[in-house]
Amino acid sequence: MDRLAAANVLRPGSRIDLATNSLVVIAPADRPPSAFAWRGRIAIGDPGSVPAGRYARQMMQALGVWDGGDKTLVTAADVRAVRGFVARGEVDLGVVYRSDALGHDAVRVVATPPPDVQPRIVYPAALTTRAGEGAAGLMQFLAGAEARETFARYGFGVIS
Repeated sequence: MDRLAAANVLRPGSRIDLATNSLVVIAPADRPPSAFAWRGRIAIGDPGSVPAGRYARQMMQALGVWDGGDKTLVTAADVRAVRGFVARGEVDLGVVYRSDALGHDAVRVVATPPPDVQPRIVYPAALTTRAGEGAAGLMQFLAGAEARETFARYGFGVIS
């Protein structure tokens, strides 16, 4: 969105933040619950190519668990692939967006890192300079109460 603003293709004053997200640590749902620890095989998105991987690296660095320890990092193309590795039991843990962890019976959230180590994950929207008449109505809907309730139901944080 910042690149689009810098390229002057956004309608001035139309940018809004619609929702937020956070990272959670997931484990296979069929494994017995145990004390959470950063060990074993841990899947994250590839930090070199996907935002979720960069966010996971930032968070793990802030927690002091990025380097060393008794873990092996497995990188994946995206958070859905991470969730798949965890769901199939191919890894012990995975770091995904909260919205990608909810509603999937094969995985369970085992940890939600504290806000002070979470990266800022925000989903903005804006009108382009070429946006048609209906686009403003869509933006108004997305910023409204009904959309906020839907975002929250699917694990996103809402911005009031």
